[in-house]
Amino acid sequence: MVFWAPHTAACCAREAHRRIIRPGNVYRACCVSILIVPIITKPTQVAAQSDTDESTSAEQLQTLTIEGSKDQTPSLGTIQHEDFAGQFTRVQGDALARTDIELSESLAFEAGVQQKQLGGYGSFSHITIRASTPSQTAVFLDGIRLNGASNAVVDLSTFDTRSLESVDIYRSSAPVQLGASNLGGAVNLTTKSTRVPGTKIKVSVGSFNTVQANVSHTRSHKHWRMLGAVDVGHSQNDFSFTNTNGTPLNTDDDRKEKRNNADTTKLAILGKTTYQFSELKRADVLLQHTQRTTGVPEWRNRANNQAQYDDGRGQIHASYERQSLGAWSHRQSGFVQWADDHYLDTQAQVGLGAQDFQSKQRVFGLTSYWDRFTHSGKWAFTAELRHDAFQSENLIGRRSMVDASRDSLTGGAAYTHFFLQDALLVTPQLRLEQHRSRFDDPLNGFDNSPQTTSVVNPEIGLRWDLNETFSLTSSVGQYYRVPTFYELFGTQGLVIGNADLKPEVGINADIGVAWTASPRLKGAFSVFYSARDDAIVTVYDARGTGRNTNTGKATITGAEWNVTWRATEKLNLQANLTVQDARNQSDITAFFDKQLPNQAALAAYTRANFALSDHWRVWSELTVSQSRYYDLGNFLPAADSTTVNSGLQWQRKRWQSALTVNNVTNQNVEDFNGFPKPGRSFHLSLTYRM
Repeated sequence: MVFWAPHTAACCAREAHRRIIRPGNVYRACCVSILIVPIITKPTQVAAQSDTDESTSAEQLQTLTIEGSKDQTPSLGTIQHEDFAGQFTRVQGDALARTDIELSESLAFEAGVQQKQLGGYGSFSHITIRASTPSQTAVFLDGIRLNGASNAVVDLSTFDTRSLESVDIYRSSAPVQLGASNLGGAVNLTTKSTRVPGTKIKVSVGSFNTVQANVSHTRSHKHWRMLGAVDVGHSQNDFSFTNTNGTPLNTDDDRKEKRNNADTTKLAILGKTTYQFSELKRADVLLQHTQRTTGVPEWRNRANNQAQYDDGRGQIHASYERQSLGAWSHRQSGFVQWADDHYLDTQAQVGLGAQDFQSKQRVFGLTSYWDRFTHSGKWAFTAELRHDAFQSENLIGRRSMVDASRDSLTGGAAYTHFFLQDALLVTPQLRLEQHRSRFDDPLNGFDNSPQTTSVVNPEIGLRWDLNETFSLTSSVGQYYRVPTFYELFGTQGLVIGNADLKPEVGINADIGVAWTASPRLKGAFSVFYSARDDAIVTVYDARGTGRNTNTGKATITGAEWNVTWRATEKLNLQANLTVQDARNQSDITAFFDKQLPNQAALAAYTRANFALSDHWRVWSELTVSQSRYYDLGNFLPAADSTTVNSGLQWQRKRWQSALTVNNVTNQNVEDFNGFPKPGRSFHLSLTYRM
């Protein structure tokens, strides 16, 4: 195992981008054919170990290959972090291969990240970063933004985690390659690579009549590489919970029931094709689609509830990239995204009146990214042209019809300058946004008049690798977000729109230190601050009905810790802790200095992984969430929660099996008021690699 000083790693990484590397060539005294760079030189960690080697500390390392054939050429679609000054975490390996939890929960194990889920398998889920709202957290798939003008909240339960190679979490500052500014950080989902041929079959069964199956196949032929994956799943989600009958203070009418009308069926497909023209030129096409049918439970848990939600959403990305010798490298992409939703509640059983809503979203866009390394730094430019269209209609009496569109032009420029023999880098960034929106809702008095907003957001980041042990990072930036169509007009299901919403603005700042005490012990600590104005949040009443509203001013301060320790050759330990104080500074007396809703003041995660032998290992993880409220006035506190998951895994040659017991203490946690998640559950999975 080879460890390099951080500034040496950055030096070699820049040279790897700057010129073609042919097999066997060695350049500069600092470089060898394969360079292994500790990720912990930046405040980051990797949450899981690889599928193939659980006994090593590979989960804490990032491998940068700078020698080999055309198949080893790094893609501009994969963001390189050697010249990035912000704080990020990479999640990969077993954390994404699990079938017992959703993607949002895997990400929420990381410091600064919290998740909310409406119920069991396949139910709506999202994440927030550092007390942001889910609308403020940008989500990307292979560098293409998924948050749209129609709905800024990305439902992470629609993604098949087994088709993802890795997930990068940016807590405040994000690479300019990801385009527009992000008030609540960013998450970039990277799909599986097409480079390693083979077939994998995975099946799993679990509590509450849950079954899942996943098949993926990768192959190559001459210049072509192709990947196909299909994931299907179903769960009855009929878990037991205590129904308080809407009177949490009166336990006399409480009764134990099974959850009604919460069944979910999901199908996800992924297709990916790469054509490698040469070592420096390639083209990619990606198709991703998810179809889901789910019941919509309500807080009274009535057995005759028939409300249903069907949705289908996906995208096609096509890109071409060229990496050059000392000149500009670039990546050009075009994309189409779609979403068709049908919400049916003709009996008004959920709570917002009889509804038969059909809506569709269409997005068309082009992105362009250019970068060039110089002797002392790197220039990077990005631009995106995007058209969002949204139509929604309540078919019952045609009581609500919305036709809206938004044309957006966003751009960014960044320059990374290296000092002190590449040990210190400073990255100023400038992001520009212009949005032209049109709303047409004649039944509610909105005409077709266009609205235009423009904003310029500056940002600067710094990373200083003091030595092989310590590294400092710091960033500060301004951010901006306009309301989406759903936030303005989306009276559907459990949430009511608000046409009077104003745009959000804010400033984020953080500073952190990471250390590598030894190859076995690594950690990071950071503090963060955010000042936000007119933040848009969804506030839920006692019946679980939400309404989008501006909270006025808010301030967030907090701190994060994370430590990974390879205590012995067989025992690996991980611990994360986040404490934050998210305060409403609104002029409304009843809300002033109250804690922002849906944000826990304390969140912690620990995991122990022990290898019993070459083929067996056991693990256990504990998650803690404390001090959270459902409402702006802090009258509806959420119960503190402590959940424990444990598992046993066996692996031999091509076979792998895992048995997991989740929520060992059988606690029904409610992320959304009146909508419990499952208690204790069991999951058994079997994987075969061909």
